[in-house]
Amino acid sequence: MESENVSDHTYEETRVLRRYNVSRSCIRCHQRKVRCDKSHPCATCTRSNVTCRYPGSEKTKRRAPNISLNEVAARLARLERTVSAIVGGDEDVTVPSSALPKGVGPVSTDRSAVGQQSRETHAPREGFLVTSGPSTRYINESFLSHVLEKEKELQTAIESPYSANGGPTAFSPLRAEGLLLNPQHALSDVAELYPSRWEATQLWQVYLNNVNPLMRVVHIPTLLPKVYNAINSPTDAPADLSALLFAIYFAATTSLLSINEGDFLGGQKHAALQKYQRGLEVSLYNSSFLDSPTITSLQAMAIYVRCRRFHSSGRSNWVLNGLTIYAAQSIGLHRDGSNFNLPVLECELRRRLWWHIITADRRVAEDHGLVGGFETISNTKLPLNVDDNDLSPQLKNPPPAKETWTEMTMFLLTAEANVHDESRKLVADFDARLSRTYLKYCDQNVPVQKATFLLGRLLLCKAKALVHFQSLNGLSAEQSAKHINEETLSYACEGLECGSEMLTDEVLKSYSWLSSSYTPYHLLTYALWHLCVCPETPGVERAWNAVQKCFELTERDAGWRKSDPHWAVLCRLRQKALTIQRSPLGAKSGEELPGLYSMDQAGLPDTGSEIDFGDAPMPWDLDPLAFYDWTSFAPTF
Repeated sequence: MESENVSDHTYEETRVLRRYNVSRSCIRCHQRKVRCDKSHPCATCTRSNVTCRYPGSEKTKRRAPNISLNEVAARLARLERTVSAIVGGDEDVTVPSSALPKGVGPVSTDRSAVGQQSRETHAPREGFLVTSGPSTRYINESFLSHVLEKEKELQTAIESPYSANGGPTAFSPLRAEGLLLNPQHALSDVAELYPSRWEATQLWQVYLNNVNPLMRVVHIPTLLPKVYNAINSPTDAPADLSALLFAIYFAATTSLLSINEGDFLGGQKHAALQKYQRGLEVSLYNSSFLDSPTITSLQAMAIYVRCRRFHSSGRSNWVLNGLTIYAAQSIGLHRDGSNFNLPVLECELRRRLWWHIITADRRVAEDHGLVGGFETISNTKLPLNVDDNDLSPQLKNPPPAKETWTEMTMFLLTAEANVHDESRKLVADFDARLSRTYLKYCDQNVPVQKATFLLGRLLLCKAKALVHFQSLNGLSAEQSAKHINEETLSYACEGLECGSEMLTDEVLKSYSWLSSSYTPYHLLTYALWHLCVCPETPGVERAWNAVQKCFELTERDAGWRKSDPHWAVLCRLRQKALTIQRSPLGAKSGEELPGLYSMDQAGLPDTGSEIDFGDAPMPWDLDPLAFYDWTSFAPTF
């Protein structure tokens, strides 16, 4: 029996040892520090008549660090919040006793049970669904979705924003369905939709002056001869180039509509817009855009979708931009052209087009409380900071980026704002880079450079405010109120003031078609939240003036806002801030705030029945955790 046990023991050792490459001395030789021949058994152990054993693959267990039970519970709570934020879960998690040190019972990671850091669990990644008749509206921007969940009376504003005044649903003649539901057309049908040659040349010049400085998606020197050839012989133009021409005409007419002055189109702008939109749709259909997109047809689509936002803030814009993104992916725009040894000019055009589409997607998503984010799938580099004349089809090597103002400066400024992260250090680096690389070269006597400078200041203010929002993560409403500071409100005010100047400066009038369609939702919402929580803040007059100016400028074209749910919520929030300001909690009895003379109740938009805010001493209750998704903010252009 004993020999059998020895045999089994020896077999087990041999079986284990065969699983590993024996390259070390046996345990006894290693302890005695003598040479081992590394056989099994080794000669030394055989002579000594002892069992020869080699070290196995097990690693020595390290001593567990001395961690307090409270720290274990806190770490588990942080882990649960992180996982919940990633997967969008909103269930409370109870940690079993087996997962905790001895003597610690089950720990619930519900925010109300782990210290006083936060309150109710919510699911910013899961989003919020608002039902409106047979349709629904999904919101996944965590700040807006949380506000809607907590403030029930605001849901009526987002359900039917365009019927806030009791009117019917707004109908836009520039509907988007024609692009997908277009019937079969012959190429000759497009000729009837072209403008006259004189009108076409005028619209091309308008595009160069009012649109191209803001949207650098084409290369003018190489496009110029193609444009004039197509204007002179429209029936000979390829279908994708025809689509690009109609997009240019649509964009130019849109910019003229925003100026609202007499021009060569007279009172026919709206009819011309519908005609050019139809021409674009037919041309894209004839070019097989959905099955065989080209750089030219994607340029047409990108220009059209961006300009269409001036006429409508409906969800169709976001859907069309998503269609454009997937078409761009299908031809590899999300991969840098240098990976495929493409010519320098083609690489640059692909970079411009991809980053234009991505920044547009992030910004359009804000209209509907959604979060874009296709740039994470891309390795496409940013375009070079060069002028169009620095690029040509004959280039073999890319030109060096310029350290001065170029035609691409505004484009690059907004693109870089779209990709940077929002930690305090990175925002400081972003500030320094923008100032050093772009803003220092802006001559504010030149309209487009002044617009770029104001935009840069707005984006920097937005980024700096977001740093403060990050610091509120995990705090309760009472705690976050104690962390409110005037510096963040000052950033919000400065950003709103820069945006208003872009809309009121006469020399920037040609660019108002684009800047008027981008609302600083986040800065407005923060300013109103600050005024609700701290109605007697020292910067209250400046804040109300900035908010009121932004509201006035945004509502100049009220028709555009009828289908904007985000704006409807902001109108309700302004009502709430005004009510708190005028209550005993805000302005003192008999005292009027200087900046509110023009903001009496009669001047507010009719957003439904009067809201009862109650007599509770604590104003609007916002969970600062909802600021988490603000870090993926989008550029304003």
